[in-house]
Amino acid sequence: KKYPETMVLNSRFENMPLEEYKHRFGTVIMSESLQYQKIEKSLRVVDTVLAPGGRWIVSDYFKKRKTKLASGFFWEAFNDQIEQAGWKISHSRDITPNTVPFLKFILMWSNRLLIPLIELVLDNFQKSKPGIYYLVEDVIDLIKNDLYKKTDYVNPDVFARDKKYMLLVLER
Repeated sequence: KKYPETMVLNSRFENMPLEEYKHRFGTVIMSESLQYQKIEKSLRVVDTVLAPGGRWIVSDYFKKRKTKLASGFFWEAFNDQIEQAGWKISHSRDITPNTVPFLKFILMWSNRLLIPLIELVLDNFQKSKPGIYYLVEDVIDLIKNDLYKKTDYVNPDVFARDKKYMLLVLER
């Protein structure tokens, strides 16, 4: 409503109408979204919608090694795939250190507030409804264990060890 002249596409990137937007954009920007897509499909879409001489800007994290944290492409594999598709990285900057303060902040709030709050609620549930708690105890334990594992996603030491957050400019 505020910018009626601005076109908004409500679509998954890989499902956008390619013929309608063929060579239409001078720049395609992906911020923390590439990791959730199939790279082959994304390459096809970017190839189609990017105008000749255009740039593809990616800000996302990549795996440096095999890890239990699932998301993200392996850095080497990503480089191999874009090179095979005819892309070159014209600018590359590792911005992992820029993420550390935010990750520390999230981890602090998780450890100081979220997890203790969940444990308090579960403790009160166990005391007030012991029968129901007993019936669902195994599920609660699974959820709690999963929650503790999820803190690795925001643990800056684990993140920096296993991943790197990159700002990339790709060109043909």
